[in-house]
Amino acid sequence: MKCMKFKENYLKVKKSNFLRGIYEIKKLEPTMFPLTIFYGIVSAIYPFISIYGISIIVDDLIMNKDDIHIHIFILLIVNTLFYTLNNILHRCFFSARRILFIKEKEVFTNTVINLKKTNYNSNELKKLCSKENSIMKHQSNNPLFMICKLIYDFISGFTNIFLTFLIVSRLFFVYDNQYFITSGYFSIVIVFITLVMIILVGVTSAIISKKTSKTNSDLIKSLNKFDYYWDYFNDFETGKSIRIFNGVNLIIKSVKKSMEKDTFRLLDKKSGYLAKQGAVVATIGSLLAFFVYLLIGYKCYIGLFSIGELTRYINGFMQIIQGGMLIANGVGQIIYLNNNLKYYFRLLDMNDINNIALQIQTNTISEISEIEFRNVYYKYENTNNYALKNLNLKINNDEQIAIVGENGAGKTTFIKLLLGIYVPTSGTILVNGIDLRTIKNDDYIKHFSTMFQDFFLPGFSINEIITGNKDNICEESVLVASDCSSFLKNINLTEAYMGNEYNPNGINFSGGEKQKIAFARALNKNCKFYILDEPSSAMDAISEYNFYSSINKYLKYKCIIYISHRLFSCICSDRILVFHNGALIEDNSFNNLKSNTNSKFNELWNKHLEQYKGEYTSD
Repeated sequence: MKCMKFKENYLKVKKSNFLRGIYEIKKLEPTMFPLTIFYGIVSAIYPFISIYGISIIVDDLIMNKDDIHIHIFILLIVNTLFYTLNNILHRCFFSARRILFIKEKEVFTNTVINLKKTNYNSNELKKLCSKENSIMKHQSNNPLFMICKLIYDFISGFTNIFLTFLIVSRLFFVYDNQYFITSGYFSIVIVFITLVMIILVGVTSAIISKKTSKTNSDLIKSLNKFDYYWDYFNDFETGKSIRIFNGVNLIIKSVKKSMEKDTFRLLDKKSGYLAKQGAVVATIGSLLAFFVYLLIGYKCYIGLFSIGELTRYINGFMQIIQGGMLIANGVGQIIYLNNNLKYYFRLLDMNDINNIALQIQTNTISEISEIEFRNVYYKYENTNNYALKNLNLKINNDEQIAIVGENGAGKTTFIKLLLGIYVPTSGTILVNGIDLRTIKNDDYIKHFSTMFQDFFLPGFSINEIITGNKDNICEESVLVASDCSSFLKNINLTEAYMGNEYNPNGINFSGGEKQKIAFARALNKNCKFYILDEPSSAMDAISEYNFYSSINKYLKYKCIIYISHRLFSCICSDRILVFHNGALIEDNSFNNLKSNTNSKFNELWNKHLEQYKGEYTSD
């Protein structure tokens, strides 16, 4: 009983996913369904024009009719019109599908961006994004994209079968009871055999399509693995490591192993399924053809209808197999589509729930004067240990703060809580005395500018990267403050592009230069709070000195939060926060912490000095 109930609920879910897919297409691209239906009908009608027209011309030739030229002319005109219309609709159909694919990717991207505002560290979100990304990577396997083809197959298939029965209907009303083979009873037997054969083709195709869909899912995973290796192999940034550590052989062996173990095996498996399907369809088609030819041929032989009608009936019956195949394949594809659609709609459902949760964010904030962490705890999903525990501190909007600590101390977790990317497991973050959870995310984040250690610079123009807009022009003061003017002074920022992966005229900047451009982007956002994570790690000593001098000059009276293992930033800071094992253990000025020989900061500082002494005396 429980099993039956589970199955019913499962089928309901599958049905709802498929129906939701149809409604989603209607919402994203309203012209898609009318175009699909029209295209399916026209493409199904098109072969019947030749079938019917040629049968008339054959009879005209045999009977030597005078109006044969008129029939040929009409056939050519109608056939040309439908050929042209069919081709136009074909192009429009695939163009609309591509537009739908782009719109679906846009919905997916916006949904994920919105979900990351409050579910940034969700394992479920990461899993769903990974699944949906692997599906959407290959346009032909995209579920909404495939629904359109599925509907086209259904429309075309049913129209095909309907027109076939319409065009051969006279065959069953022309009979001679002298022999059983020419009697009306034998016609009924042929209709019955035809229906059974169509059902057999449908069932066979549905079973094989179900197996093929599972193989397709596994094949996508295998191809994604291959794409990963291929992208790594062709990435110029990783070229040095590949050559130095002889990674070519490792990558080629990994690709070869992946291809031989998974991809080729799955391709062979898929080919086997398709070969079985083809064999079954060919066998059923041959059996049907035998009975149809027996019926049609003998009736024509005894003169119950003309040679022209013979060609019409034979070609018409062959269309039944094609129509049945289209419908059967469509039925089999529903299983595959439902399986893939669940990831897309699970993301949309999560987004709906997320939007409901965001309704509590009603407060706006024009200026931040103080941020307070009050008894804040945070732990990651599927872990028992807290990454941050019992955090209590206040941050004013005009102080420079250095955050130090060993790896895994909780520094990054603290920053992500501060930015509202993570939500505390317990405790409260107050902004001007207001609970951060009740403040609109976009309204809060506009007060922050960041420069993370793993920053990303897209392949846009330098001006677009810094300003974030095609229409805005980067100010000279920003370039000077970030020390970008030293290597960008003779470059047109609107025409110079980052890297040459997408633009052949792009520039490959050094690590230090990229870091300065990232700093310029952070400076360009004129706000109150600046978070700089290892901001000078790729800079030389002179550049690092200029960097901190610029900060003191251009970001005066701003709140600057440094995260760095290079403790030079601590000297410039008003406060130093020392994290250890997920707890804030020290919060004081540089001089006070430095003078305390038992402080954790003093231990880190001395190790830092020893490291530099070792570097300078090693020669």
